[in-house]
This record gives sequence, C-alpha cells and structure tokens, in this order.
Amino acid sequence: MTWPAKKASDRPDMSVATRLVGSAVGAAAGLAATAAMTGVLAVAAARGWLGRPPPEKIVEHAAPDLSASDRKPVTVVSHFAFGAGAGAFYGLLGGWRAKSRLMSGLQGVGFGLTVWAVSYEGWVPALKIMPPAHRDRPARSATMVVAHIIYGAVLGLLMRRGK
Repeated sequence: MTWPAKKASDRPDMSVATRLVGSAVGAAAGLAATAAMTGVLAVAAARGWLGRPPPEKIVEHAAPDLSASDRKPVTVVSHFAFGAGAGAFYGLLGGWRAKSRLMSGLQGVGFGLTVWAVSYEGWVPALKIMPPAHRDRPARSATMVVAHIIYGAVLGLLMRRGK
C-alpha cells in the first residue's frame, strides 16, 4: 500500500485519538528539533552570519514595548513554542507514518523547508518584519534554510514509529 492511498478503505486509521496522540508526540519532537535548530542559529550568530536573529526581530515586532532584558527570554520561549506548535501540526498531519528512516527524514526536511518558505517568503515579510529571504542577507538566508532542514530532519526522525 502506498501513501496516500487511492481508496478510503486502503488508508491507515487516522481516528481523532490517533491524530491527537500524533499531535502531542509532534509537539515534543518539535521541541527537540527546535533545540537542534537553535544550535545552528547560535553558531551562525557567533560567526556574524545572522545579524540580529530572526526570532528576536519577530518578537521585537510583536511586542515593541518589551524591555531589552525581557526580550531574550520571551524570544527563546516563543521560538520553542513555535517549533512545538509546528511539530504538533506535523503530527496531526500524520507525517510520522513513513515506512523508513530515509522517508521519515525526507518528509521532515520537506516540512521544515515548507515552514521556512511560509515564514521567510510569506508572513514575515508581509508583516514588514524582515525582507523576503530572496532579498535578505545571503548568509542569513542560507543559515535559516540550513536551520530549517535540521529542524525538519530531526522532527521527521523523532516522529518515526517503530522499526
């Protein structure tokens, strides 16, 4: 049987309970994937490739009256919350049903790159927080792509069931 199945009778069970469990597991995997991604961002920031990290710019835009001392913890918490939320959505979609490690990793990478595209070519520039990725600093854009590949790969591999 291939996924997606052609007939409803060939599709795996995706009951509400199955989706909720997948979403909860996805949130936990999203936290771990965000930690891995944050490591990439930390290295890039230390090398000067990011300028101000995008999560910090997003928080500053969302809460401009936040003091500089409060911005750092709010940025960290909101970044991990976004990663957990994206992981929960991935789990809700059933992306964890891949049959092999390779497919799990590739599906996760595809999801991570989708999150990057929707964010850095979509809502982030639409809200005038940053320029679209194709017009941003090349080092920051490349770093964000790599960070989202890492996020997706870790998410996909952690979501893999059994085998």
